[in-house]
Amino acid sequence: MSPRILCDGRASLHHGDCLDILRTMPDNSVDSVVTDPPYGLSDHKPSDVVACLTAWLAGEEYRPKKKGFMGHTWDSWVPGPEVWREVFRVLKPGGHAIAFAGSRTHDLMSMALRLAGLGAKVAVVG
Repeated sequence: MSPRILCDGRASLHHGDCLDILRTMPDNSVDSVVTDPPYGLSDHKPSDVVACLTAWLAGEEYRPKKKGFMGHTWDSWVPGPEVWREVFRVLKPGGHAIAFAGSRTHDLMSMALRLAGLGAKVAVVG
């Protein structure tokens, strides 16, 4: 699906892959972000969590070969720090983000946000 932008003069809604959209936006250009990202509802074994955190701490993406909610690969894991770094980059100084998270994976979501530098600017609702 190609990205779409809907605007009513007060707010803009960008529809598309979040990284594709975020990468086109200028630094410090967004007042707030409200998102309900994938919850990463695949089976999380301790070894998967270790592999994920190892990749994230090395600055690498973690892409498990699993399926999450209703067998969809897009929900295999929570968005990593690479996504949240882009959110942080586009947020204006003093801007805030609200990210929903699953009760089983809010710890991983919080870690991804913290590693991206969003620790104090975001609320995770799980």
